Amino acid sequence: MIYLTYPVVRDSRLLVGIAENIFLAFANTLSFALERKTTPPKTFEAKLSAYSRYYPTDGNIEVMRELKEIILCHKKSQMEFSRRDSFVICDSAYATKTLTLESNKRFLASAKQFFKMADRGDLNESK
Repeated sequence: MIYLTYPVVRDSRLLVGIAENIFLAFANTLSFALERKTTPPKTFEAKLSAYSRYYPTDGNIEVMRELKEIILCHKKSQMEFSRRDSFVICDSAYATKTLTLESNKRFLASAKQFFKMADRGDLNESK
């Protein structure tokens, strides 16, 4: 979607869907990585906590937290709008979170790296 659909449609509302799909892929891969070590917990926060015990230096942990925060903010948001090539999400205090094509590409690049490391089983080398 990020490289085929979005450039054609240019609708910034797609950026939320792209971020959600990247987050789901992260969450499923996180479960897969934890299954190699132990039985994975049920909730995402518990999985992330367990994963950070095994791999405390993994920079993908912050990316996963950022994605989760954006998605939760979107679900609770009272106002959201498109502005140029970005999608702005406002919470009840009107603090904003902005999704752009570049931020989603950064999330996707981080996710690809995480997938490859999880597939090879060498998450200890993650940075």
